[in-house]
Amino acid sequence: MENLTPLKTAIDIWRMKSGKPEDILSRQQSRLADLIRFARLNSRYYAKKYRELPENITNLQQTPTVTKSELMAHFNEWVTDPAVTIESVKEFVSDMSLIGQLYLGRYMVSTTSGSTGVPGIFIQDKGSDTIMKILMAIRGTTKLKWSDLWK
Repeated sequence: MENLTPLKTAIDIWRMKSGKPEDILSRQQSRLADLIRFARLNSRYYAKKYRELPENITNLQQTPTVTKSELMAHFNEWVTDPAVTIESVKEFVSDMSLIGQLYLGRYMVSTTSGSTGVPGIFIQDKGSDTIMKILMAIRGTTKLKWSDLWK
């Protein structure tokens, strides 16, 4: 779904919503394979974690589990953008004057409180945020208006 406009993304998601089960499964498997391939090529952590996996993964259960503790301990190794570091993200989120701003001008950052023992830091790009908003709007779980997708 790279390089799709919000409207084209919404249309694609809407079409799949009423797709045949076998078409949905095929799309899921294709996207999972793309995601695993991307992680192997762009993340030192996942390249090592996934080195024993078969070339084409078709089921998420084929992958080893990863905990939030592991991710936070290896943050700089799993991120796929070398400009992103745990140190710079922590500095960014600690500056209250930056609330509502994009980290590095292109990423939204969210954090968890650590109620399970380890605080988490999560980063999303604009494309991921657009997909999440569209899914919420289509599923009726939000008060988003379609115009919010272009913000």
